[in-house]
Amino acid sequence: MDDELSESKSSWRRLREFTSARVAIGRSGSGVPTAAHLQFQWDHARARDAVYSTLDTDRLCNELKSIGLQPIQLYSAAPDRRIYLQRPDFGRRLSAESRSSLAGTETLCDVAFVLADGLSAAAINAHAMPLLKSVLPGPSRSRSRAHDIRCTSLHPAASRRCRSECPPAP
Repeated sequence: MDDELSESKSSWRRLREFTSARVAIGRSGSGVPTAAHLQFQWDHARARDAVYSTLDTDRLCNELKSIGLQPIQLYSAAPDRRIYLQRPDFGRRLSAESRSSLAGTETLCDVAFVLADGLSAAAINAHAMPLLKSVLPGPSRSRSRAHDIRCTSLHPAASRRCRSECPPAP
């Protein structure tokens, strides 16, 4: 019996090596250990902060302009964050104003960058510019295959309350 229990515990420990899921965290009476409970609360708070953070489109657009790009600010059909979270389908469509602002801006290019807040505006605020600066060609960067992007006119879009399927054109 002890061998079976020991083998079972060992299997759970091995499983923890391959996942960040909360498996085999132990027990304390009928609950989880205090450290595991506190870690869960911390992770949950960080996730809520990420979901309710806002995309800093003004800062992003200013930074994009500073590297010679002309960004376009767009909005999804969701009028506010609460509706956006409750109605994912609204986040997949552009607002009427955004669709009309895109009218006549069609350009031929290989890649279009849409900086959308999705479920973590904090991630876009922190990582969008470093990513774009590493991918887009620039005078101080050496040439790589990623710099073979051919655009007659590149206008990255910064879009609030937009999900990944939000189309960049009407």
